[in-house]
Amino acid sequence: MVDEELAKRGDKAAYKRLIEKNKKYLFNIAISILSNEEDAGDAIGETVIKAYKNIKKLKEPKFFKTWITRILINESKKILISRGKVISIAEYHQEPITNSINKEENIDLQNALKKLSPEYYNVIMLFYYNDLKINEIAEILNIPEGTVKSRLSNAKNKLYQELTYREESEING
Repeated sequence: MVDEELAKRGDKAAYKRLIEKNKKYLFNIAISILSNEEDAGDAIGETVIKAYKNIKKLKEPKFFKTWITRILINESKKILISRGKVISIAEYHQEPITNSINKEENIDLQNALKKLSPEYYNVIMLFYYNDLKINEIAEILNIPEGTVKSRLSNAKNKLYQELTYREESEING
């Protein structure tokens, strides 16, 4: 039996292994939303407690990671609200998407990403930065898979337009 199933049945050691296995992933999500290690730690702590208390409500153990991600996003939003910030995953400050992009191109990309609306930014970050699948993003954001695909497509088009516009502006002076 896998840890997700064991944890759902109340196995504390299995739950601990799941948290340990996902801790870096959870930290990356939290820090990207909250931009602050202390707040990220608070959000993760609340998430771990809330998930543990509610693990028996998890319908499909194989979706544990998606389920706990949704809890973490909600806990992070609560912290943003308490700080008086706008609720959005658009607070991402992740590492560059790829190491093969030079610093100048990366700055352009990061600036273009910041111009995206939260609905587009969220799906781009979850898909490309956190390697989540379309169905996982749909589950986390509680939107249809078709909407995720549409937002990804629109976001990529907007990024392309923004980056192309910047390049043309630089060439034309």
